[in-house]
Amino acid sequence: MTSLNRLSTRSLLDVTWPEPPPPDSPFWDLPNVVLSAHFGGTIGDEVVRMADCVIAEFESWTAGRPLRYEVTAEVFSTMG
Repeated sequence: MTSLNRLSTRSLLDVTWPEPPPPDSPFWDLPNVVLSAHFGGTIGDEVVRMADCVIAEFESWTAGRPLRYEVTAEVFSTMG
């Protein structure tokens, strides 16, 4: 069963791919779907984990090691 089929009977979807869906996507016409811009946020322990990740990436960058979460031009081109 596809995501689209499941959405015709359910009411929750966090993120679409691609984001936003193309103009001809059936997601736009589902009566129980509200499409909005995606935004992420962090609270609580997530803030500490995010800070740890940023520090680890910075340490890798300053040491000349490959980055684990590098945003390359190719990756950037997929971001909405």
